[in-house]
Amino acid sequence: MKQILLIFCIIIWNSSDIFAYADSISLKAIWVGGEKQEQVPNSIVAYSNQTLMIEFPIIANATYKYIFNDTSYTTTSYFTVLPKVKSNRYSFHGTITTDSSTLQLCSLSIQVKPDMMSAWWFSLLLITYLMLLFAGGMYLVSINTNRSQERLTDLRRDWTNQLHNDIGGDLSGASLRLDILKRKMAALDVKTKEDVNKIYDLLGIFKKSCVLCSTWWTLKKMPFLLS
Repeated sequence: MKQILLIFCIIIWNSSDIFAYADSISLKAIWVGGEKQEQVPNSIVAYSNQTLMIEFPIIANATYKYIFNDTSYTTTSYFTVLPKVKSNRYSFHGTITTDSSTLQLCSLSIQVKPDMMSAWWFSLLLITYLMLLFAGGMYLVSINTNRSQERLTDLRRDWTNQLHNDIGGDLSGASLRLDILKRKMAALDVKTKEDVNKIYDLLGIFKKSCVLCSTWWTLKKMPFLLS
């Protein structure tokens, strides 16, 4: 009878340990990228650039053990930061060990997605945007350059025409005055007429020289005007 009672007590003791281990407790909080989840879910979705932090239930003199990414960890802190991993599906399992019992933590399924900056479609979109921006900038620069060249060409052409007109007007006025003087001095002696004719001829030569110099200057500057 005593042996049966002893066996029954042993069974009850072992059963209490099994039941204690079978008890499960939820995580206190989950932080994703610095933001606390309103409710503790069974699964979460995070990006690879975000930091995951688990807040354990506060139990005095407890040791927290958990498995993440096939690696076991042990801590006595109420917080733990999960290491950053590549995009994939992971699971989080843990236990809380005290002097009198062991509690099973609720499992957590974690799906890690690649962040937008490392996604191939984002890189392609960014490259396309930069190429369009560069092409638009080059087009605007080309338009401004062409307009500046056109304004410069028009300005030089107007200046050259004005120079030709000024020279031609001055020389024409001088020729007209000499013609009037020549007619008035028709009654003078031959020597005076010859002197006036020489002056008139020199003025004609000077006029032709000015026109030739102006034309030569224009032809010399023409490549610059057309560039």
